[in-house]
Amino acid sequence: MKLPFVAAFALLVFPALGNAESAYDKIVSHSRIRAKKEGPNVCALQQVQGTKKKYFSTCRNWYRKMICGKQATAVYECCPGYTKLDGMQGCPAVAPVDHVYNTLGLVKATSTQKYSDISKLRPEIEGPGSFTFFAPSNEAWEALDEETRSALISNVNIELYNALHYHMVNKRLLTKDLKNNRKVTSMYNDLGLYINHYSNGVVTVNCARIIYGNQVATNGVVHVIDRVISAVGNTIRDVLEVDDDLTTLSDMAQTAGLTEMLGQPGHYTLFAPTNDAFDSLGGDVLERLQSDKEILGGLVKFHLLDSIQCAEAILAGSSYVTMEGNTIEIGCDGDSITVNGVKMVLKKDIVTTNGVIHLIEKVLMPDSAEVKAMDQRSLKFILENHILKTKVTLGQLYNGQRLETIGGKILRVFIYRAAVCIENSCLIRGSREGSNGALHLTKTLLKPAEKTMFEILKANGSFKIFLSLMEAAGLTDLLKQEGDFTLFAPSDMAFAGLNELTTRMLFISGDVQALRNILLYHITNGIFIGDGMEPRVTNLFKSIQGTNLKVTLVMNSVLVPESDQMATNGVVHFVNHLLYPEDVPVGNQELQMLLRRIITYMQIRVLYQNLTFPSMTKVTRVIQGQPSVTKVTRVIEGQPSITKVTRVIEGEPSITKVTRVIEGEPSITKVTRVIEGEPSITKVTRVIEGEPIISKVTRVVQGKYVLV
Repeated sequence: MKLPFVAAFALLVFPALGNAESAYDKIVSHSRIRAKKEGPNVCALQQVQGTKKKYFSTCRNWYRKMICGKQATAVYECCPGYTKLDGMQGCPAVAPVDHVYNTLGLVKATSTQKYSDISKLRPEIEGPGSFTFFAPSNEAWEALDEETRSALISNVNIELYNALHYHMVNKRLLTKDLKNNRKVTSMYNDLGLYINHYSNGVVTVNCARIIYGNQVATNGVVHVIDRVISAVGNTIRDVLEVDDDLTTLSDMAQTAGLTEMLGQPGHYTLFAPTNDAFDSLGGDVLERLQSDKEILGGLVKFHLLDSIQCAEAILAGSSYVTMEGNTIEIGCDGDSITVNGVKMVLKKDIVTTNGVIHLIEKVLMPDSAEVKAMDQRSLKFILENHILKTKVTLGQLYNGQRLETIGGKILRVFIYRAAVCIENSCLIRGSREGSNGALHLTKTLLKPAEKTMFEILKANGSFKIFLSLMEAAGLTDLLKQEGDFTLFAPSDMAFAGLNELTTRMLFISGDVQALRNILLYHITNGIFIGDGMEPRVTNLFKSIQGTNLKVTLVMNSVLVPESDQMATNGVVHFVNHLLYPEDVPVGNQELQMLLRRIITYMQIRVLYQNLTFPSMTKVTRVIQGQPSVTKVTRVIEGQPSITKVTRVIEGEPSITKVTRVIEGEPSITKVTRVIEGEPSITKVTRVIEGEPIISKVTRVVQGKYVLV
């Protein structure tokens, strides 16, 4: 009697196991629940502002309304497999099931459909079979560099056909079948496709993300992916051996005896420092590291994870244990991967048969390698300045407290809303108290202050103009005196591009108080270091000038390239732009016009360099009705100057009606203007001799004004 029961139980359980939801399927189900008010079969996604990127989102990202540190907005679309009907709410209709070729059109992968026509793949994906097609989106094809795309299309009988076959598997695979770390065989030379299925619901194929999955076809299934993938045949070791930018890392791995491991099957992520990254450490440091095989092995393994972390799978920061044993935090900021909070990845997602490589511009240093990289005198100095003369527990720390180290240095304590910090470093969890002392863990090495703010800027050499302005305003002593200040110091770069005349105007504006207002806006009372500020919110600090500074990831739209320069009388954050309290008048009109020129110039220059700035909106205002007449009176004092004006008229010449009224004895001016054929270059020279006169000029412009 028991055997039939067991058999029946197996028949009931095994199909249930086969239908178990994957992480991708679960997150799509949650998105359907979030969008239930929008109608049947509608899914809620998060779209990163300013991009076309959309994600089925986890609860963590959904409630934070953030993807990779960027604001995300909710968008609502039909869930995979459903479509809209005119006049009905939501997506009440099941999408038609057709062969793979027509299904490409249903999921809007029309470029892949077009290339299937060109390469003669169409008959195959219209015919019998059971295919899985990882179809690049239209945007994915557009993102492919022109040279590669042209090469594919120019040799349609081979290259394009083979490339599309590499995106196909000769069996139906739904997302529940795409298990993490699974390798499936493509239809091009049986080369492998490398699948990763993450707990946050992201599924990748050769690190390309599935952005629309499970569109079932009569002869297979279509998954839309966010990039065109290429064949993979090299191991991590192979890449290290042939990449000219990674020769130092390759030599270190070989010396440490790790090259064999990097050539074997596995699932690794390597954050690979370039040659330049190692060179920046200095020859002495490299020599000390390379002299100890064990330390060298630890250094290489500190850059290795025993899991594959594709860039598109990283939606927020998470800690990972390296193969060396310590942890690093991998996160993202927009399109960039961050390591321990720093954007240092130069190139991402180099896919290999046993993992993925991300090129980085800095060397990650584990504790053991840091110790080896220092000489003994430096090490002793650092250690002495991390040990206090007396026992102080976490509960005894208070803001403004001064602590003396056994090395004779003074460390200051800063208490913030969400952090307790000592000098430049904040404490992390793990403070412990023992019978003979207390242990506090810090995020970074402590840097006791040794110079005033003035001495820091003077020694740096990149703040000559700012220091000159402080002197002109009589504020230099503020940078030298005792106290607790935070200074956002504009470097000479803030004034780059201004000519000598406009730069001098800052010094001779005639309004010292106006200049003081501007400079004091860069200084606050109290010491505020970077880690003491709360992320993703606006931190308000009252400047000595009187108005608030708003500090977030950027400060008044100004990137902070170097922060936490600890001074004996405060902290200095270097900025590359002059800050200006726009709501506060500076008194001198010419100075205010100059400031607006500086700000406009900075916006143009930074946008040209493609740095991170808030989006700018161009507004065009049309004033209807009759144009207004403006009278301008200009008084010329002193010796008259001679001005040469050259005007180049291109295209069809315009006709402007000008009325000029001159008071006093009228002078006779003869003007002859001849325009023949192509517009010519006309030089006009005006010489004013004798006593200057006061002229009123009335200019009437016919037509409508357009204000930009």
